[in-house]
Amino acid sequence: MASNSTTNNITSSTVTNSITIVNVILKQIVDQLPLVFAILGLVGFFGNVLTYLQRELRSNTCCIYSLCGSFIDIINLVLNLFANYLKLTYGTRIPWLELTYLCPIQMTSLTFLPYLSLNFLLMAIIDRYASTCSFTSPIRRINKLKMVPLCIVITILISCLASIRVPILYEYRITTGCTITQPLTNNILYMIVNGILQPMTMLIFVLLTYRNLRKSRQRIQVTGEATAGNFRRSRNHFIRMIFVQVIVTAFISLQWTIMFSSVAFLVGGLRNLTQGTFIYIFYLFSNYCYYLNNVKAFYISLLTSCLFRKTTLQIFIKCLPIRYQH
Repeated sequence: MASNSTTNNITSSTVTNSITIVNVILKQIVDQLPLVFAILGLVGFFGNVLTYLQRELRSNTCCIYSLCGSFIDIINLVLNLFANYLKLTYGTRIPWLELTYLCPIQMTSLTFLPYLSLNFLLMAIIDRYASTCSFTSPIRRINKLKMVPLCIVITILISCLASIRVPILYEYRITTGCTITQPLTNNILYMIVNGILQPMTMLIFVLLTYRNLRKSRQRIQVTGEATAGNFRRSRNHFIRMIFVQVIVTAFISLQWTIMFSSVAFLVGGLRNLTQGTFIYIFYLFSNYCYYLNNVKAFYISLLTSCLFRKTTLQIFIKCLPIRYQH
């Protein structure tokens, strides 16, 4: 009996040590994800800026919204993800993370910037939807360049309204730091607005655009294959790219919404999780993966848009020394 008890204790200790080692390794890997995402995001930002500012694309309204989204992406990655990485890893003093009176502003940026970035993606899919509508449809006015400033202002205002709860519900307390005063209200509003309403709106416009594309193909079948091919190529620029971005965005947002809601309602928030445990590490991993929404645009565009890929390749060739351009 004593021998069996000793064996069980050794086995239990071995399993515990193995789990601890795995958790430490996972924690080390997860802790470096912000640096990897920040580097990929920076490369993607420069790639988007250089590509979208080319003559072939800079007058395209969809590209303008995507470019605006790229600027918001890099701001969010630098101000929130990378700054927090420097603070936690190297103890760097970041002013907007250290000053107590900036607590509501800093928490607002965590909500406002990602929401604004996805709203510009929403504007891009609305723009592509408008391009597939009939020429007599009033919504086609969105495709005009003169409408872009107004649409950008509306997008920013909507994002402000959706994030206005944060500076109201957050305050700084000496004992707990930056603290939310109404956790349940904030969690419910976050899941409805950011986790459900925004991705669902994008998916709805994807389906509406796909429906218009099918109707367009049916209408042009009688005009001949060549005409139909030209029509599709002129009308479908960036539609596939935006479709894929919306689907990937919905998946990334869904995994974070599930994780956030599970911890918020079942555990009572991140403060109640023990650091170093598997669930804590997985929560951080899910949160960091949410920042992929600010990283993915350039790489998805390269994979899904022939025009974007061709333009980017031309820029790369121009940047090469003359002896390598032939």
